[in-house]
Amino acid sequence: MLKFLKKLSKNFNFSFLGDLRDINHLSFWVIISTIGIVSYLTIAFLYYQLMKICPNIYILKLLVWIIFWSLVIIFPLFYFLSKFYYNKLIKYSLIFSAIWLGFLFYFGLALLFFKIVSIFMFFIFQKNINYIFPAFIFSSLITIYGVINNRNYIKISYITYHTSKIKQSLKIGFISDIHLSSLTSDSKIEKTIKILNSHNLDLILIGGDLIDSSIIPVEKRNLIEKLETLNSKNGIYMTTGNHEFIWHIEKIRKRLKNSKITLIEDENVLFEELNLAIIFRKDKAAKRKKETRLHIKEIIKNVPNSFLKILVEHQPVEVFEEVKYIDIALYGHTHNGQMWPLHILVSLFFPIKYGEYKIDNKLIYVSEGLDTWGPPLRVGASPEIVILEILPIY
Repeated sequence: MLKFLKKLSKNFNFSFLGDLRDINHLSFWVIISTIGIVSYLTIAFLYYQLMKICPNIYILKLLVWIIFWSLVIIFPLFYFLSKFYYNKLIKYSLIFSAIWLGFLFYFGLALLFFKIVSIFMFFIFQKNINYIFPAFIFSSLITIYGVINNRNYIKISYITYHTSKIKQSLKIGFISDIHLSSLTSDSKIEKTIKILNSHNLDLILIGGDLIDSSIIPVEKRNLIEKLETLNSKNGIYMTTGNHEFIWHIEKIRKRLKNSKITLIEDENVLFEELNLAIIFRKDKAAKRKKETRLHIKEIIKNVPNSFLKILVEHQPVEVFEEVKYIDIALYGHTHNGQMWPLHILVSLFFPIKYGEYKIDNKLIYVSEGLDTWGPPLRVGASPEIVILEILPIY
């Protein structure tokens, strides 16, 4: 126990909260709070309903109390433990509790909706209608759909961009928000690798959040080694996302130094034979660790004007400023809301939450990302791989 507390005190601090005056950190906590409040209010409602019908026997009421408090703490407990340890118990407990959290979120929304419906039905037909059962069925079905959609389906988005800055066509694979962790599905990673390798790519780019936070389960499961089986003619490159800065950023940097996946932050990589420059911008979350972040003008100052410039950045926040300096911008982070109706909140905080946009012949693309944070559900959004084909204009 003492050993664990020492490890905790060494690794844990409140910098992961970020600066709540920053709109991006604020958006993160608004979305997390929404899921948490709805889910735990749902638990309180279920507890209240069950206690009403529970016989007035002390041992039974105590058992109900223990079960429901266990369900309250199960996700935060195992999510926290997964940052320090990895084993089968933690893995499957985390999977169950994360799905349970997603179910509670939708059950809470469904209870509210069907309660309103039941009130209207009472005024019309003067008859009380059981709203808990249909809410349970609806939320169960949507949770099952969300798990299957996230685990078994990967959308491939094909984008084409024409330019006179290159002499030969290029095919680039872009993925973001892989969120490697205890929750990661091996079969989904294998499917991703198979899809990308089948496209004979010139480059593979990763737009941050490769690792969810802790590198411990990633190392234990050899997940980076699996991704190193990706193939492209000119390598695999990535930049940081906000999740890399939550816990083990220095350990992540150290691990990727000896990897086939090259981590680049606030620098550019020039491919002179292709007349191509890839600009990798460090994530805004770097300031949590008191690190500097360069303006895009500083990063591109050695890039010839004749080169095609592609920006890879995690958060689509400074889109309209950055597009002045580049030709193509690739982002992730938003997950397109991940779980409907959270896309509404995402739209409030980000100028572009998902998809392809053109500004003065500049291409902007915000990916839905490959995996999830928190509940491993995707409802109203899908895991995504982007295949970008750049064609020369003669």
